[in-house]
Amino acid sequence: MDKHHLLTCIDNSDVAGASAWIEEHPAEAEPPAYKAHPLLHEFVASNNGRLHEKTHLEIAELLTPELVCAIRVVNDHVDEVTQWLCQDPKLIDAEFAAGRGIGTAMHHWKSIDMAEVLLHVGAEIDTLNSLDESPLTTQRQFGSTKTARFLLQRGANPNLGASAQC
Repeated sequence: MDKHHLLTCIDNSDVAGASAWIEEHPAEAEPPAYKAHPLLHEFVASNNGRLHEKTHLEIAELLTPELVCAIRVVNDHVDEVTQWLCQDPKLIDAEFAAGRGIGTAMHHWKSIDMAEVLLHVGAEIDTLNSLDESPLTTQRQFGSTKTARFLLQRGANPNLGASAQC
């Protein structure tokens, strides 16, 4: 497996090249269960923890199981996500890329209703993403005082990972 070719495609924003490599190497491109592909982790680590370019995210989707792409809670579709999680509770720990590295659903919710669903199904309140950020860090930076307070009231550790530096 020439993983360097795929990493070069990602680095150069070459979606077509990455897609061709994945088609030629289906076994190597298959991610382990609901975890992000090891090569995606390697690229993110070499890119200061980020996948910020649109083409990087397109390539990340090629390396992410279809169901994991669908479970993203960025848009806060509470009913849909609840249904998927009831069908397969292991999805709660699924990793996916969303610009700020690789994280889980706990890093990408907007409404407290969604957070309640995620915690009820078993999401870890202090899970860290590839940038060493907890959900509390994410809510401090991109959420609101209300959502950060919600996590603290639910027991989030304010001294964990990068959140300790905010």
